[in-house]
Amino acid sequence: MTVDVAVLGLGTMGRQHARVLADLAGARLVAVCDRAPEARAHAEAHLPSVSWQTDWREVLAAGPGAVVNALPTGDHFEVTRAFLEAGVHVLVEKPIASTVAEAVELSRLARERGVVLMVGNVERFNPAVNVVKELVERGRMGEIVSVSARRVGVARPAVPHVNVALDLAIHDIDIISYVLGRNGELLMAAGAAMEPNRLEDHVDLVIRYGSTVATLQANWMTPVKIRRLSVTGTRAFLEVDYIEQLVHIYETVPEVVQAKPWDFFAVARESPASAVPVPRAEPLVQELDHFVECTRTGALPRTDADSATRALALAVEATAAMRGRADVSRASG
Repeated sequence: MTVDVAVLGLGTMGRQHARVLADLAGARLVAVCDRAPEARAHAEAHLPSVSWQTDWREVLAAGPGAVVNALPTGDHFEVTRAFLEAGVHVLVEKPIASTVAEAVELSRLARERGVVLMVGNVERFNPAVNVVKELVERGRMGEIVSVSARRVGVARPAVPHVNVALDLAIHDIDIISYVLGRNGELLMAAGAAMEPNRLEDHVDLVIRYGSTVATLQANWMTPVKIRRLSVTGTRAFLEVDYIEQLVHIYETVPEVVQAKPWDFFAVARESPASAVPVPRAEPLVQELDHFVECTRTGALPRTDADSATRALALAVEATAAMRGRADVSRASG
């Protein structure tokens, strides 16, 4: 069964969704929607046989089986709600909504209507992440003591709709919970906007996941793109490169040698790193294939609304802490 899918919003992520859906088995890209003239030019050049719309309501009236909502965050709630109410399956880009209350409402509505609501936390479909999750679940790492995540660079979006906590750090907030199988509790958040910007450009977070403490760093300023995760356990240490989809694990006890006290480099040698096999694949292809399959079977998506709501709640709480406020009403601030 082929599912007719439309893409709303042809920004950076929307264009990638459209690219993948145009060639994805089991899906038929039937429409794209955006008001920007440059987006239409892109669609006409790369998707000449796909219907073009400038208003998402026109897409809704056409009755697709599913949509990808890649519109700005401020449009996530209203638009997603309208399609869910019409019985249309929705994959909405992260964050799921602008507020936790909106996210809870969308989750409730999807259950009530019996349709799939999936959230674009795409790193859950990174093969390297799932290799790490398996290692942790099998106990090869021992007890997980700490986790460190760095998601930085390379450039601030031209017109950011949310701050860096909601745009970047939310990925690692979600992934660490996914890998450890535990919910997080914010311990500390620090960050700021760089003049003349209004939304925070850099953030450092400390989050407790059960007995494990995680430190997360995210910014738009570092002049190199880094997407890495490290996990320290009582039996092993591993490092993950999200971009290259590489996982290295250190398991053996370092060799200690007797040497003169002043010969620092002879005192201990590092354990050798072992590369863990990772079946490479494009995460977005895996995500959209999963979405299409869920629309067929009605299965709960791997990136379900409830887990996305928990990640949003932590990112919103971090934003409030950075601004010295007890609460913030909107994620976009």
